[in-house]
Amino acid sequence: MRRRPRFSALSWLAILFLIAAALFTTWQFVRFSRLRTTYPGNMTIAEVPVGGLDRQGAAERLLQAYSLPVEMSYDDQIILFEPSICGFELDLESMLAAADLERTKQSFWAGFWDYLWGRQFKTLSIPLRATFSESRLRTYLEDEIAARYDKPPLAAVPQTGTVNFTPGTYGTELDLDTAILLIDGAMKSVTNRSVNLPRKQTNPPRPSLQNLETFL
Repeated sequence: MRRRPRFSALSWLAILFLIAAALFTTWQFVRFSRLRTTYPGNMTIAEVPVGGLDRQGAAERLLQAYSLPVEMSYDDQIILFEPSICGFELDLESMLAAADLERTKQSFWAGFWDYLWGRQFKTLSIPLRATFSESRLRTYLEDEIAARYDKPPLAAVPQTGTVNFTPGTYGTELDLDTAILLIDGAMKSVTNRSVNLPRKQTNPPRPSLQNLETFL
């Protein structure tokens, strides 16, 4: 009568190893499946890191980053400018759609294989897409900044009892076109949201006829 062969310790060890490997692979599979539903850790949208976030979380982080005010400095004044004043708006749908496309571009199993081997993925960057109203921004700068802080030039005036004039003085005014370009760049940045508004020098006007008549 033959004896049934007994499993050796090595056989049991091999079985335990296979079970452990299966459990580990299953655990990694579940983890990867969950990660697959969020954006990869190396992804940025409009310079904002969104790794580990789902679509809604990424949208909220983008809105939070780009709704911060732009700090404008002009004539020793600090003005906090809200981007919403000029209708600044992120094109969230198109940016998130591009991010979703990048997230799912690689097949599930190819991605899972790379995940198991700990392979580093290249950085994925989705560029900013946003719009704003230049006319509304220009109106704001004219009415709220230039009208308040510009310094008009002064014409030369005659000195009483003499034939001499007190020299006129130069003025300063906001360089609107350059300011719009600078604010545009600041609204579209998450790292540099401050602007020194540029000024232009304005020449003093000629003396008025009324002042000239004082010499006659």
